[in-house]
Amino acid sequence: MMTSQTSDTNLNIIENIISASESSEFYLSEDVYDHAGNKLLGKGYKVTPSIKDKLINRVLKKPLETSISSDSLLTAQDIYLEAERLINNNTFLLSFSAELKLDVSVVKFLELAPLASLLLTVQRNNSKEAFEHTLLVMLIARQIAKRLHYDANKTHDLTIASLLHDVGELYCVIPNTKNLSLEHWRSIMTHPIIGSSVVRQHMGYSVSVYKAILEHHERNDGSGYPNHLPAAHCSDIGKVLIVAEAFSGMVRRQYDLSNLIITLKLVNHDFPSLQFNALIDLLSSLRKLENVKATNPILDHLLTQLKNIEEMIELLKALERSHPKLKELATYLILRLSRICQTIYASGLTDCIELGMWEQIKLDEEVNHELFITINEVEWKLKDVFRDVSLRVMKDDVENSEEILRVIQKIKGGEQALPLT
Repeated sequence: MMTSQTSDTNLNIIENIISASESSEFYLSEDVYDHAGNKLLGKGYKVTPSIKDKLINRVLKKPLETSISSDSLLTAQDIYLEAERLINNNTFLLSFSAELKLDVSVVKFLELAPLASLLLTVQRNNSKEAFEHTLLVMLIARQIAKRLHYDANKTHDLTIASLLHDVGELYCVIPNTKNLSLEHWRSIMTHPIIGSSVVRQHMGYSVSVYKAILEHHERNDGSGYPNHLPAAHCSDIGKVLIVAEAFSGMVRRQYDLSNLIITLKLVNHDFPSLQFNALIDLLSSLRKLENVKATNPILDHLLTQLKNIEEMIELLKALERSHPKLKELATYLILRLSRICQTIYASGLTDCIELGMWEQIKLDEEVNHELFITINEVEWKLKDVFRDVSLRVMKDDVENSEEILRVIQKIKGGEQALPLT
């Protein structure tokens, strides 16, 4: 016999899938049976409102959503494109769009479990706001992880957890109103438990993924939910998710960078310090970069070059891992790009920025002239890399070379002459 909670949960996800079917056609990918082995619905059955009547008060052998598919489920490539679209349309994200776009390129290589694709598709179809929140959390979480020097596996698990952190809401009763009753709040506060359980039982991701999902609303003092767990007792990935999830809500309310930093400092006691400080470091570097851009276009150009090259290197490292046949070429390209980065580092530019010396750079004509020469040298080297790798791809007919070509196309796209003024 089903408990009322189990019955409600099944009904909520079914209703959400039915609602999403107005934008995408869903169907059963296999026969559906009740717990006694009786066949209730056949493979290929189209999901429509009538499906509720056929399943109400029936205990299924497995959750219905694990047997539902669509020809238009979100793929990792779709998520990458949606994230790029968000970056282009979000005032805050635009402040470091080049860095974000190159970083998020790695997302297209994610392996999404079938149920993960289904739930993200339902979330996207039913609530643009909820889906954009998911993407924003993922983007911010990856930037925090970068500053904490997480390795590829840890960053991968964080990315998956970020994308799935709110799928539990699809199983809850969430009315379309800002004035929620206590009963509705109780339902919403179960979403980390439900989401974590769904991921654990049906998606095959590591324990760190569903543990972080369970923890993403906890707080330092134990005042969070669902387990009132002090953040110090949460996992590393969970701590990043706590900070990124809370910050994304602030970004949706205001975009001004200075105001965001002030707001964060007012609530710093709520969040785990290491991950929180990594976010503050990110925002401070963005504000510093804004000052540089406002005062010196030559410096801005060189900084942009450096950021782009560093992010291309990270993208190539992901290609090394995901495409063994590209490893040799990707390694070679990483080496060449790293040498170009060294050219920029040798200019002393990054040291000056860290020391807050951009005003001196702005006023020093000789330094500006050196920067201009450095820009020309870097752009020449990038063109040479583009030609070299293009010829290697053509000569050796490298399998999956389109992935490498996409990266070097970014190099080619970055070739813009900057006049010395």
